[in-house]
Amino acid sequence: MTPDEAKAILHLCPPGDEGGADVPGAGEARDLAAANPQLAAWWELEKNFDGQFSRKLASIAPPAELAATIMRGGATIFFASRLIAESTGETLEELPAIADEPEPKKSAVDTLAAALTPEKELAPPPSINWWWRAAIFSVVLVVILLLVMLLVLPTSLNSGAAAGAQLSDFTHYAAQLATLPVPPPSGHTLAELQKYLDASHAPNPPDPLGPSSNLNGATPISATAEIWNTHPITHYIVQSGPEVTHLFILNQAEFPNDEVEAKIFEDTVDGYRVQTWSGDGFIYMTLSRPATHP
Repeated sequence: MTPDEAKAILHLCPPGDEGGADVPGAGEARDLAAANPQLAAWWELEKNFDGQFSRKLASIAPPAELAATIMRGGATIFFASRLIAESTGETLEELPAIADEPEPKKSAVDTLAAALTPEKELAPPPSINWWWRAAIFSVVLVVILLLVMLLVLPTSLNSGAAAGAQLSDFTHYAAQLATLPVPPPSGHTLAELQKYLDASHAPNPPDPLGPSSNLNGATPISATAEIWNTHPITHYIVQSGPEVTHLFILNQAEFPNDEVEAKIFEDTVDGYRVQTWSGDGFIYMTLSRPATHP
């Protein structure tokens, strides 16, 4: 037998039982402990600890109500057995009567209910007055509405800004485009440029350089279809004498916040002479400066 095996057996010996008669191998384990100083010292510590624990446990008195609780548990099991017997029709051996059973002739259901009912009923939770409920509901509703407004309002504002773009914002964008170097003349006629714009689905009035634009007879240099803030635009660059003009054409329906009249309105933006007018569902805008291309 090894020391570890002896320890496992000596663990099973109860305190005060030096021999451990009911534990197999206890005698051999004790003999090994007597011959092995280290095992003997360990066994002595184990016995001291077990003895102190047993004495401490014996000094603790059980609760006074423990016996009554155990008896009530036994009574509950007895009543449950009787209820099963009555409901299934089976016969159980007659059990001794419980001394504190209040009415032995009561039905099993009533007796079981009485046994399981606590001695003191818990008080029902306090009810909340209806006006408190209304106040709580109102606060919750207001919070929900505020959250909905915070989520929906920014989207609505962005949608409104996109649907009702401001022409003044576009004017500054057009002035930035006009600062780019002017390309050399493409050599295409106005009809060829318009055919290209038809394929791009950009705003393309029948006669963009007609009399109403004050560009009648100007030489087209280029025409491009562009997108500004989701809005399609047409950008012509034309030359009339020494002056180069940028002509922008937009769909008037996409700028409902701006009232553009058929009469030309002239202004100066970022050093450019800007003329704006409307006609046939389009908005026209020209920006002009002296020519800078070769």
